[in-house]
Amino acid sequence: LLDAAAGATGGSGWRELRDLEQVVEMQITVQGQQLPLTMRSVRTSDGSLFMSQRLPFGEMSMARGAKGAWRKSPRGIADLVGDDLAKMDEESARDFWSLFGNPDGQEAQALGAEEVEGKSCDAVRIVSGPAEGLLLFLDAATRLPVAIRYRDQSITGDPVTATEIFDDFRDAGPVKLPRAIRILQDGAP
Repeated sequence: LLDAAAGATGGSGWRELRDLEQVVEMQITVQGQQLPLTMRSVRTSDGSLFMSQRLPFGEMSMARGAKGAWRKSPRGIADLVGDDLAKMDEESARDFWSLFGNPDGQEAQALGAEEVEGKSCDAVRIVSGPAEGLLLFLDAATRLPVAIRYRDQSITGDPVTATEIFDDFRDAGPVKLPRAIRILQDGAP
């Protein structure tokens, strides 16, 4: 199933990537208020990663490279270590490049059919590695990802079950990426 999903989203194109930049503009709901959020990430084939989030109250960014990792926030610049670095690695492990760039390197378990967003899907659980516990729902006909589900933290730091729902896949260089993503936390937008 992972091989089929990798093929549906670009196949060998994932191994051809040298870098991938994604810019996401969204509205988040926090305690009933809508806030605009712009996220930008740049990832390279050598494992370097830069992520930034622009919120109304300021910008936060994080980077990881061969010589270390850091975070910049309105409070200043600090090295990324421990839980913060693990969180960055978890987020990176959930992206399509990590999941489909080397599907043979993932250990997964097929869980059977499940309906998600009105689509018949095959559910797959990643059972080892940085994305361990992630549930991936693949369209039974096209094998394109319909959603992923994982444990996360809300913007307030509370534990939640997050579900990312994907739609409108389009070519992005040698791969296909969704142009629309909805994120639910414990079932709420």
